Amino acid sequence: MSVQLAVAPSVTPQARRTTPVLKSDGTPLKVLYALDSFPQLSESYINAEIERMLGWGVHVEVWSKDDPKTEGRHVDVKIHRGTLVDTIAREQPDIVHTHWTQTALKYKDAAKRYGIPMTARGHWHFVPKQIERVEREDTIVRLYMFPHLTEQWGSMTTKILPMTSCFHPEWAAPPCKKNRKMIMRTAACKKPKGLADFIRIAHRLPDYRAVMILCSLGPNQLYRDLEELNRELGSPVEMIRDVTYETVAGYLAEAGIYVHTYDPNVSFGMPVSIAEAMAAGCTILARDVFGAEAYLGDAGRVYKDEDEAVELVRATEGWSEEQWAAAERVSRQRAQTCFNDNEVLVPLLETWKEIGESRVAAGSNVSLLATFRRWTGLGLKKI
Repeated sequence: MSVQLAVAPSVTPQARRTTPVLKSDGTPLKVLYALDSFPQLSESYINAEIERMLGWGVHVEVWSKDDPKTEGRHVDVKIHRGTLVDTIAREQPDIVHTHWTQTALKYKDAAKRYGIPMTARGHWHFVPKQIERVEREDTIVRLYMFPHLTEQWGSMTTKILPMTSCFHPEWAAPPCKKNRKMIMRTAACKKPKGLADFIRIAHRLPDYRAVMILCSLGPNQLYRDLEELNRELGSPVEMIRDVTYETVAGYLAEAGIYVHTYDPNVSFGMPVSIAEAMAAGCTILARDVFGAEAYLGDAGRVYKDEDEAVELVRATEGWSEEQWAAAERVSRQRAQTCFNDNEVLVPLLETWKEIGESRVAAGSNVSLLATFRRWTGLGLKKI
């Protein structure tokens, strides 16, 4: 079964804003997000981060290169088009911020031309050559990577720091009675997510309700292939696409078990869906890949293959009421303790404040070389 629900626009209320973050010269701390597409439904972590920073009083604007493939949540920020260089020249932000290492490298020249520091948050891509370039690039002053990838890289500088994935508690649904025979998976519709595995696992659990919510990313052959596989196996999965974050949270509140699938041959990050499922009190099962067991902690188990995933789901049928209650409590506690964005994003905010103050201290002292670069853009890509 395949269902499409409308994505209702949702605007961050001005009432949620706090006192503006001001630099010592009395001007607002201004951050320009440089993104490939915004607002993109599948990039909930960006929307959540912006909403959190707005709530903390940061002046945020967004430059977006393209329109999103699947439009997501509307956030109360000014969105710029045109070139990034022209946007930076016009808006004069204190910081340019982005997500993904390769995106930071792609947009660094625009920030460098005007002497604007960049920060970035990395995700599941682990490409040593890209990280090496970040280490050498003075314009990119901070890259936050997931802890297991930071440890794998072993940076000798203070530029690359660990930061976990995080969930946005404002999107969570109220707790409700768990359906212990409901498994769930949410994801962007991309091959590394191992989504066909979920359909096959569900097929082997015919007495379970299985729900998979996907961001379709526009016309997508993979989505059509998954629909076909689902039909061939007797439609064991309720396939739902392109719904609001709050709608997803409602399903997670009901689900007893969250089954995260993934291609074991692809670098693994810290999928935000796992943190969101923990926050909803789900028991988590995840593919046994580097970084997954540390992410889950006591909130779940890892599995080697589909056979073991099915076995672990079936094993919960023997749990007592006390075991189910304990599992739900442990998941919620781990989410709140380790992955709440009210805590996780504080170092990013503090970094931005430090950068803002350093720019105040520098004042109008711009070198002749920087002035020449600003006017000519010599040796820099214009984006």
